[in-house]
Amino acid sequence: MYVSNSFGMRSLREYSFEIPQGITRIAVFGDSFTECVDVRNEEAWPYLIEKSCENYEVLNFGVRAYGTDQSLLRYRRDARIFNPKIVLIGFMIENIRRNVNRYRPFYEHNTGGLGVKPRFLTKGDSLVLLPNPITSSRKLQKTDGLAEAHQNHPIIYGHFTPKGNLLIKNILLSWMKQMRILTPESSIKD
Repeated sequence: MYVSNSFGMRSLREYSFEIPQGITRIAVFGDSFTECVDVRNEEAWPYLIEKSCENYEVLNFGVRAYGTDQSLLRYRRDARIFNPKIVLIGFMIENIRRNVNRYRPFYEHNTGGLGVKPRFLTKGDSLVLLPNPITSSRKLQKTDGLAEAHQNHPIIYGHFTPKGNLLIKNILLSWMKQMRILTPESSIKD
C-alpha cells in the first residue's frame, strides 16, 4: 500500500525542517523506480536505507514518470527547506526523453493521461526554464495548445541527439551547483 506524508514524500512518517542532532539527512529524487510504486512503503529502497542506518533520514521525493528536470524543480520547490546533506538522483536513460518532452503522449502514446509539463532549454552552461505551455484544460483541447507544447523540442522522439545530451549535462550541472558540489566556474568534461 502506498502512503505519503503531508509534504507529498513517500513515507510512513513526517519529517521536521530541522535535522535532529547526529542525523545525516538524505533526499532522493527520481521516477517510479525511486518512488518504488510497485512495492509497499516498507519495501521501498529509500525506506530500507533509513531503517538499516540508524543515523540517517531518507526523504523520498520520487514521482512516477518524472524526468531529472522535474526532480530539479521539485528539489527547488519542496526539498531545500529540509536541508539535506546528501541528494541522490535516480537516473534512467528514459529520463533523456522525459527531459526534452513537454507533452508525454508525443513519445508515449499509451500513457493514459495528458502529461503536460514545463521544460528546460540550455543556454551556454545554464538552464532556461520554459513555462508549462498548457495552463488550462481548455487550452489543451485546442490544437494550437498542442502545437505550443511541441515547440522547442531538440529531438525527434525515439532518437537521441547531442543537443538532448547537452540538456542532461546542464541539468546535472545545475543540480551540482545547487548542492554546492560545483562552483559556478566548474564544469563537467565531455
